[in-house]
Amino acid sequence: MTKKYFNLNKDAYDEMAPFYKIRGERGDFKIKKDVANFADFVQKNFKYPSILEIGPGAGLVLKYFSERGFKTTAIDISSQIISVASGNSPKTEYIYGNFLDYDFKNKKFDALFAKAVFHLFSLEDAYSFIGKSHGLLVDKGLMYLSVFIRNNSGEGVKPKSMEGNIFYRYNKDWTKEELNDILRNSPFKVLDNSILTHNEIYKWRGVLQKE
Repeated sequence: MTKKYFNLNKDAYDEMAPFYKIRGERGDFKIKKDVANFADFVQKNFKYPSILEIGPGAGLVLKYFSERGFKTTAIDISSQIISVASGNSPKTEYIYGNFLDYDFKNKKFDALFAKAVFHLFSLEDAYSFIGKSHGLLVDKGLMYLSVFIRNNSGEGVKPKSMEGNIFYRYNKDWTKEELNDILRNSPFKVLDNSILTHNEIYKWRGVLQKE
């Protein structure tokens, strides 16, 4: 399934990894209430929960889950991002690979965490992303999903600014209608969701449960 845009994103995040390290050391990445609430909810449903993070960034959310007693696993397309994340969350098991391509075999997780990564997949692949996520969860497993919402739909190669540098990656602009459609047609039940204002655009976050 490997596509050109996967390789583009891999190269972009390899180049951005040092800046994730800088931002992590500077304290830019905070554990916010929605993440803490999700962790609380998972632990109410699973005694010793296992969780997979898709796209770990600096690894600070993994560190938080690990310190709370979760068994943590992460997958990323960038080996350099994994290097940064492993420095902050060394107890985590890391998988270097494309989430859609990787064969997890029979492994299942109690929870999945996908914050600010869904927009890195095309609309077509987003449906595969949702389907694969569902298949990786145990019965009644939980998923945290967040995505930026914009007024106009679109996808393609777009610039991302970090620490004064510009990087190019493939990005999907989601509208509220598109997101509602994919969730309505998904095998998940939406337990909770909200839309927050973030730098003049909207950020949707939700908790999904495998039915």
